Parts: sequence; structure tokens; C-alpha cells
Amino acid sequence: MAKKRDENIDEAENLAEKKLVKMIRDGDVEPKTADVHPDMVEDYKKGGWRIAEQ
Repeated sequence: MAKKRDENIDEAENLAEKKLVKMIRDGDVEPKTADVHPDMVEDYKKGGWRIAEQ
């Protein structure tokens, strides 16, 4: 039986989230959290972001 479209979207989003890196930054600057693609982590670090503790 084929999956419903919504189930396929949910599955794709779950897979994408597993590959993202949760990052945070301190201070009064918004936003304070971000889900970052692994290739972009070093660029975010240059901007004051750090990897969130898990």
C-alpha cells in the first residue's frame, strides 16, 4: 500500500532534521537558535554561533 503524501513529507522532514546541527548564540541578537547544515557550521562559528550541547 502506498504511503499518503503527508506521511512522505513527514518522513523526508525527519531525515533532513537528523542531518542538521543545532547551534546557539548568546547575547541580545535574534535569532538565538538555528538548525544548520553540516557544511555551514564553520561559517556560523565565525559569526559567534556554537554547537548546542545535547
